[in-house]
Amino acid sequence: MASERRNMLYENKKQETTEIAVAVRFTAEDQNDDIFVPDGMPFDSPVRFDVAGMRFALLQMKYALVRMLNEFEMELSPVNPPVIEYRGHSIITTPKHPLWFNFKRISH
Repeated sequence: MASERRNMLYENKKQETTEIAVAVRFTAEDQNDDIFVPDGMPFDSPVRFDVAGMRFALLQMKYALVRMLNEFEMELSPVNPPVIEYRGHSIITTPKHPLWFNFKRISH
């Protein structure tokens, strides 16, 4: 049962990859309604790797974080448990439960 499901998922993935590859070779003369055109492809898609777009998106996120930290004061919310427990099997120190923060605008 599990191997059948795995084979079915593999075949679907193989078909999707083929359809994406066809969309990359698409030209204006080949207008055909049967061709799959992906919408909103991620940065690490197997077809193309958009390094410049990924770097620009990361730069925008860093800029937004710096602006937010410059304009707001952060403090832990009282909703959080009094003692924060961490996951033991993580490379990065990660809390077991989500942390909630309160933001207060800094008056300039």
